Amino acid sequence: MRYRDIIYGPIDIPEEIWKLFGDPLLVRLRGISQAVLPVEMNPFATAANRFQHGVGVWHLARRLCERSEFKHLDSLLPLAGLLHDAGSPPFSHTGEWFMRDAIGHDGETHLREVLRGTELASALEALGADPERIADFVEGKAKPWSDLLNGSLDLDNLDNIRRFAASCGIPAKYDPLVLAASFRVSPDGEAVALDAASRQHLLEWHIARKGVYESVYDEPHLPLGMMLHRAIELAHLAGELPQTFWRLTDQEAFQHLERCNEGTQALVRNVRRLQPYRLVAEWSGHDSLDIPWGDWRIRKAVGDEIAEFAGVQPGEACAYLGAGKDWRNVPLPFRDGDRLEFDPGGDSFPVYRIKIYLRRAPSRLAKLALRNLPEFCRLAISHRMIRPISLRPAAPIAPAGF
Repeated sequence: MRYRDIIYGPIDIPEEIWKLFGDPLLVRLRGISQAVLPVEMNPFATAANRFQHGVGVWHLARRLCERSEFKHLDSLLPLAGLLHDAGSPPFSHTGEWFMRDAIGHDGETHLREVLRGTELASALEALGADPERIADFVEGKAKPWSDLLNGSLDLDNLDNIRRFAASCGIPAKYDPLVLAASFRVSPDGEAVALDAASRQHLLEWHIARKGVYESVYDEPHLPLGMMLHRAIELAHLAGELPQTFWRLTDQEAFQHLERCNEGTQALVRNVRRLQPYRLVAEWSGHDSLDIPWGDWRIRKAVGDEIAEFAGVQPGEACAYLGAGKDWRNVPLPFRDGDRLEFDPGGDSFPVYRIKIYLRRAPSRLAKLALRNLPEFCRLAISHRMIRPISLRPAAPIAPAGF
């Protein structure tokens, strides 16, 4: 069957793979945006879905497995690529912050659970693929081969950056197929490497990635994303998100949020209408400020503190605190014949960002409080995070990201 892709053009899909497209897990992915905002509420006007992205990764993996050194992965790696997002919650990485807290899984570890005992698992076994082994690849537990799907530079992010850029008009000069074809195995067979001739292609991927994340962290995308984040937080802490919530599509989950507490309802109403809160203060730098950036509770603490200073309801204030993903270190060696070359490339540090959003113009007191934004945040976190605000006393910590 012929599938037409926005990046790769026509792709011939074998009949046995096309049949998998009708499974509920893959049907659901057509309702999960590649971005954190549902497609119809995204100011970029469009965005790919997680199913399209999965097909793209499947295609890259299948092409890679045509090479002799990766031929033995042919029954596993493409299917792992197709399914790698099947455990994602609604709203992708925004939902992940709270899914970890609610059920102890991120999107990668959740896949093992959602596959277990399903018709899809049986279909995979009929194709000669072990569902548990597929989950190992997605979680990065099948070294070194899982680095091709869950590594510093992998098939997932080769497709992800190019597809996201294409959906919102961001220039991206690199070709995912060319970079995927540059993967090699180290002479000792113990590691994944890159062909020494691929340095320029890797640089172009870095440039495209930077452009994508600059748009993600910009207005109006970021305030709308943080309003959705705040809406989920309020519903989560109110005990309004059942375990089934984490297996809904974006639209189903959004409709659920529209029936939750008043604060959540007001937030998602403005997100649906594309009415972002206003940016009232921001800071960025390479200093980590000794803040636990990967814990969603820091955003709650700072948001609650500024709401109190501004004299507004908690849902009328949102705080973004995050370690940016603009640049990623790629420690893969370059293979030149039988030699491995390690490119130092210089040190790279994340850009830490703080942005404060309010529904209304800030009060004079709030303006004064925000003059030294890093210090305000440190004090807010110190003041409020000693309080037991999580439903789970030992909440898993999310990796710093969106």
